Amino acid sequence: MKTGLVYWFSRLYSLLCQLLWAGAMIALPITSYPLLVKLTPSSTVAPLTPIFMAVLGLVWLLPRLLRGGSLPVESKPLLWFVLAAVAAWAVAFFSDVPVFRERSNLTEGVKAFLTLGAGLMAYFVPAAWLSADRKHLQRTLVLINLAGVILIAWSLVQAYYVIFNHGDYPFILEELQQQFSSRVGDPLIKSRVTGFAYEPSWLAHQLNLVFLPVWLAATLRGYSAQPKLWKISLENVLLLGGIFTLYISASRIGWLAFLLVAASQALVWNLQLARHILGLFSAWIHIRPAWEKITRAAIPAGLLVCLGLIYIALGYGMLRLGARFEPRLAKLMQRNPFAAPSFYRFTNELAFAERTVYWGAGLEIFADHPLMGVGLGNAGFYFPEKMPAFGWELVEINNTFYRWSELPNIKSLWVRIPAETGLVGFGLFLAWLYLLWHSTRLGRSYIDPLLRTLAWAGTFAWIAFLLEGFSVDSLALPYFWFAMALVSAVRSGGYRSSGGYRSSGGKSISDG
Repeated sequence: MKTGLVYWFSRLYSLLCQLLWAGAMIALPITSYPLLVKLTPSSTVAPLTPIFMAVLGLVWLLPRLLRGGSLPVESKPLLWFVLAAVAAWAVAFFSDVPVFRERSNLTEGVKAFLTLGAGLMAYFVPAAWLSADRKHLQRTLVLINLAGVILIAWSLVQAYYVIFNHGDYPFILEELQQQFSSRVGDPLIKSRVTGFAYEPSWLAHQLNLVFLPVWLAATLRGYSAQPKLWKISLENVLLLGGIFTLYISASRIGWLAFLLVAASQALVWNLQLARHILGLFSAWIHIRPAWEKITRAAIPAGLLVCLGLIYIALGYGMLRLGARFEPRLAKLMQRNPFAAPSFYRFTNELAFAERTVYWGAGLEIFADHPLMGVGLGNAGFYFPEKMPAFGWELVEINNTFYRWSELPNIKSLWVRIPAETGLVGFGLFLAWLYLLWHSTRLGRSYIDPLLRTLAWAGTFAWIAFLLEGFSVDSLALPYFWFAMALVSAVRSGGYRSSGGYRSSGGKSISDG
């Protein structure tokens, strides 16, 4: 009788964990769940996924660690980063932090650490869960595809009204959107697609860091989590839908991030093509030794020029096409931004001066507190005295200081982290990212096609994050944390399942 109870308890416990994980994956597209916004101090950033992961962390990860389980190897610099952030925050209490309305640096610091905790849950829980069993990785791909189908379908419905109905949405669509987004006023934007996200740039952010990397890697590697139909996989279809959704979101940083990923893959293909053509040329034509070096330099150079012209033409064509849907790009095509007299006016011509002003203020804060920063969550207090003068000419900046109650934020992780944690914290954060990049390199050599595909997905997400980090500064958004957890899980699971990775010569190299 006791054995039977233990068996059924184990089954229910396993089912609970599986349901929590499935909920976390299906909820990935939601960035500002209205109920969470009401329960938390945040007014916008309230993703649903970290809640599922926090519960899973309590009922599964914590008992696993107490039984002797370990954290990913790559997490060591991240844990030191957390300690550095705590130290910087503690030191800030002995500093003269400026006053900003009724805001308290204690309250803002607690909120900042809560968001950091949400992010850490989105890294440690998936890293442990996905590395525990190869089946978890396979099922996760299926769940990501399912979430992607829902996201793309809803985005295409929005795209129909954006393109063909001038953004005049039916009342029922706006009501549905309000169930998943806390955006006040018009939950759907007339000229851009938002998916289930709070704003279009967050839709582009989740596409570039989770969905598109997985679908692109699966397409390039020929892998699919589901059976193919006439050699066409679900990932192939979702990749096309995801690229179109990214395009219609009109997020310029999102476009650039995906183009950077595409350019990195194009560079690999171009190098392979150059080597192939050079080999064919050498085999067909006997080259004198005196001309061999010239030939080996001339062929890649010629290919570089030809391919460069092709890419420039493609980029210009995409810019012209994008200008038809995006007024900011149309403005760029009509005027010469390089005639602007200063950097901030140049960025104003490109319609993102507000961002650069926030970044400028953040860099000024970092310059004054280079070692440990001003403490997590405290950067906004320094904005009135560090704001570039040009910022006062912008409507959004004036609204931030005179109409809105929220504390200003830097709008970029690459500026916020050094400003609030200094060189110490930023160095540790970069060390964590470096170890993850090294893990992607190892994962791309695994024999297992699933692990190799996900390693490529992690590579694409890592590259996209280089630019996406300029678009967001919230530590609570789970997407880059989850993408990096995927890398850690692939590296850990690869060594356990195959005992090593494949070298360029095809031999297996053991963990030792």
